[in-house]
Amino acid sequence: MIFLSAIGLGLAGSLHCVGMCGPIALAVPVGRGDAASKAIAYLLYRFGHITGYATLGFMAAFGLGTAPALIAPAVAGHPFGTSFRTRFRRITPLLATAVAVLFILRGLGLGIPYVSPEPGFVINATESCP
Repeated sequence: MIFLSAIGLGLAGSLHCVGMCGPIALAVPVGRGDAASKAIAYLLYRFGHITGYATLGFMAAFGLGTAPALIAPAVAGHPFGTSFRTRFRRITPLLATAVAVLFILRGLGLGIPYVSPEPGFVINATESCP
């Protein structure tokens, strides 16, 4: 029975990988260039994959580790004064707006360095898919 459960979970996991990772893997521009550029593209893809999963794992572990820190203020009272909380409430919408603007600029593909990719890169990546 455990073996059948393992097979079922493996199949479900592979469907997740096909749906989530498949399009990303197909978008990696490895269709053109020499062997060195293909290897670099593949290694960068794998590095991003590993870094992404490591970040998610760290966030999950860090989130579980902060449970005592979240309980302590409820037990000990408010650790921050009223002025800090007021300033934090005022700056939160500004930070959220800044992140939203960055997402919009990135999505437009204007070619702004460190903010959005150049439109040609996206077109080349999709043209190289078989």
